[in-house]
Amino acid sequence: SHENRYSAGPFSISFLPHRKLFKTIRTNIQTRQPISSDNADQEILAYLKNGNSYIVNYLHADPRMYYCGIESKLSEKFALPGEEISLEEKDLYFFIYLQQDCHIKIIHNGKLVHTEYMNKVSFPITEKGFYRIEVFIGLKGWLFTNPIYVV
Repeated sequence: SHENRYSAGPFSISFLPHRKLFKTIRTNIQTRQPISSDNADQEILAYLKNGNSYIVNYLHADPRMYYCGIESKLSEKFALPGEEISLEEKDLYFFIYLQQDCHIKIIHNGKLVHTEYMNKVSFPITEKGFYRIEVFIGLKGWLFTNPIYVV
């Protein structure tokens, strides 16, 4: 971001102030079950260490209804960001659910393999590697996940 400060006599105004903008970008964790209050700190650190997280810019939208993961339609096994799943599980799909239509990019091994504008995506996984998503609202980056590993 670039902060621009404008002055007119004794008055000045900041456009895109860093302090405000950096408060809008947060790291969220995605869990399989609710975090227990007894060991919350340890559980949160473990999820972050495993990469079960994504970065979101709350200035653009709240990710309340967000979900992404790679699931097997046959075995019902699934993997969240930071986890791995075997290609041998068969019938794997990258599922993405959002509360509103967005520009969704699916990245495989660092290359864009699919893009779609909607709030639900079901993308077939046929190759090993790492998969992640980037979500944009208009031209603004909103949500970026850690990779899910298909082994």
